[in-house]
This record gives sequence, structure tokens and C-alpha cells, in this order.
Amino acid sequence: MSRIDKLIAELCPNGVEFKAIGCVIKLNFGDRITKTKDSGHQFPVYGGGGESFRTDNFNRQNEWIVSRFAMSERCVRRVSGKFWMLDSGFTFDPVDKSIDKDFVGYVFLNMQPVIYACTGQGAQKNLKTEEFKKLRIPVPPLEVQKEIVKILDTFTELEAELEAELEADETGVPAIHYGQIYTYYGTFTTETKSFVSYETAKKLKKVDTGDVVITNTSENLDDVGKAVVYLGKLQAVTGGHATIFKPSEHILGKYFAYFTQTEMFANQKRKYAKGTKVIDVSATDMSKILIPIPPIAEQKRIVAILDKFDALVNDLSIGLPAEIKARHQQYEYYRERLLTFKEVK
Repeated sequence: MSRIDKLIAELCPNGVEFKAIGCVIKLNFGDRITKTKDSGHQFPVYGGGGESFRTDNFNRQNEWIVSRFAMSERCVRRVSGKFWMLDSGFTFDPVDKSIDKDFVGYVFLNMQPVIYACTGQGAQKNLKTEEFKKLRIPVPPLEVQKEIVKILDTFTELEAELEAELEADETGVPAIHYGQIYTYYGTFTTETKSFVSYETAKKLKKVDTGDVVITNTSENLDDVGKAVVYLGKLQAVTGGHATIFKPSEHILGKYFAYFTQTEMFANQKRKYAKGTKVIDVSATDMSKILIPIPPIAEQKRIVAILDKFDALVNDLSIGLPAEIKARHQQYEYYRERLLTFKEVK
């Protein structure tokens, strides 16, 4: 948010101009198509709601959709890939280069209740297109628009990634997602919450039994450097934003993981932290942190004591569904905050 605040203070300190939707975008209505019985078609068909059926043709690709016939409260959606747009909805294009299409899409997503209210009073909730075009939206400078889109895209991608993990088939390769280290796991785990395909696993970093996986990135400094010891029997994998610490005859994995929870570790990582809205401590900088290494016997004694406390204070019942819910709430909070502007007088 500090980057956005700085841009707003620099480029539009007195507020931003609000414009009628019809002055910002042009509407591209879809085309009617007949549904066929064959279920083997590859392209989804969208209209007033979600996917209606499939066809062999497409007339849109990677677009925002706004419903206009038989609307529901979720009347705005973003569709990736090729699809067919029916005449019961429309996509849109900016009228000029001063407007970022994705920024407008996020604005529409945020104002869905207002759009849904812009309908007739009959049983069928159909959009009053001309009234919709008169609705006014904030139009900050293009640089601000693009920065907002970058932030909201990050939330969208993370939520989609978590949804995919929730739906995965648990016969794949165990995988430790960096975000789950500070939202799901405790100090150690014998099982992973997520799994990936064998093809995907080939591209990821390997985590052996006893290895410690450390987060390099988060939205706050506290979560950077969080660690989990992997004690599973099968080799696991982890992706970006994580570093693997391999214990040796001089240091126990659990001892190191507990050390990452100390003030001594926090004070050192603070010196290497970079970024504002996203905090990062690189693997290179992480390796510079000094660790006190007592004899192995003493490390074992310390670990045994802390394991008892760990068992008492950590509840791992949060689960991935709760993580998805939390991320979605966080996304909606930032979307609302990012897209709320003072109107220039």
C-alpha cells in the first residue's frame, strides 16, 4: 500500500476524476449460439452467469465479462483462455490508452451490488444498459491503475493456486507451499497438506526427510523466515519463495527451526529485509545469519523441551479451506481499499 499511497500523493494529491462508464469503455456484446448435444467440445460458453455449455468455436479470449440478462448478484467475472460470449452478456475495451482494462474489471468486480441494482423490477433481472453506462467510476492516473492491478493480480493468483491445491488428487508428490508454512504447519510435520503431479514435481526443489523449509517472502516481516522441519518418509518438493536448510552432524534440523522463532534470528533477518508491500529476505542474505551451535547433546536436550511446549500450544486444525477463506477476505479488503478514491473537486 505504501507504493500506492506514494503514487497518489505524487500524481493526484487532491483526488481523482470520476467518469461515466460510457465515457471510459465501449461495450462488446456477445453473439447467440445454439447448444448441441455433443459433450466433447473444448471451449466454454458464457452468458448471464457461469459456464452454460461448450462449443467448438470461440469469439473471446482472456476477458472480463459483465452479465446483462437473467443476472445474479455475481454479475462480473474474469475468464481466462478462449471462450464464446453469448449476447446475454458483454466484454469491454477502453476508449483510449489512459484506461487499463484490468483496472476497470476490478472496479466492476468491487461494485457488483451497484451493477446488480441497475436492473428492471421484473422476475428476470436484466441490466438497464443505458443506466449502467451512466454510473461513475474513479479514473486515477494510468500508473496508479497499473500498480493496483499488479497487487490485485497477485491476490487472485494466490487464491487460484490454493483452490487448485484443495482440489488436487492426493496421490501425487508431497509439496510444501511457502504460504502454508506460516498459515498451516507448526514447527515440524510428517505429512504435507498439498500434493503436485509428478511432472510438476520434476521442476521443483527437492525436500528430503529432516530438511527445513524456510519462507523467503511474505506480506509482513514476522512471517519471513518461518520454518518447518519435514519428517515425512517420501521425498517432498517446494517451489519459489522458499529456501531449504539441510542439517548436518553439527546442527539438528529441529534446533535450527526453533532458532528461527527467536528474537536473535528476528533481529538479524530484519537487517536483510527488502520491500514494502511484499517483504523478502533472499536465500543469499538468509545464509549470512549467524547461529549459535552448542554440542549436539545440548541441542537434543533443548529440542526435547521445546517439543513438549510445541505440542501444547500449536493447533494444526486450521486447514487449507480456512486459509483460502482468509486469503479471499484479505483480497476483498485490499480490493475495497485500493479502489476507494477521493473525488477531485
